[in-house]
Amino acid sequence: MKLTDKILLLLMASLLAVAASSCRKRYINGDLDGMWQVMSIEYNDGTVVSPEATYYCLVLHTFNLQRPGVRIAGNMVYEGDMLKLEAPYATAESLKPWGMDNTVTTFKILHLSGSKMTLESDYAHIELRKF
Repeated sequence: MKLTDKILLLLMASLLAVAASSCRKRYINGDLDGMWQVMSIEYNDGTVVSPEATYYCLVLHTFNLQRPGVRIAGNMVYEGDMLKLEAPYATAESLKPWGMDNTVTTFKILHLSGSKMTLESDYAHIELRKF
């Protein structure tokens, strides 16, 4: 194989590698992005529940709420210690298992690390762990 053929092959391989990696979306929200399991929800009336198989999936500017047989998607705004979730195709009643009482809910992030998160709204206090 000639030197020019080797250089051309190397150049093509480099371009392919760059093109393949450029299409990937990367996490932009640091520790917030990922799958979170709801460990407990304390409602303002003092009721505490530990739901099973209840998850928040937060990635980029979107979120998915998941339970067996139920998935709810929406938009997310994350700024500093504030997390705003908007679920335009859900009802307030359908969001209650996730500690939300409205289709637009703003949480204060009390704690956020790579493994645990605590959210608080005017409706509930939620403890989560990264799944």
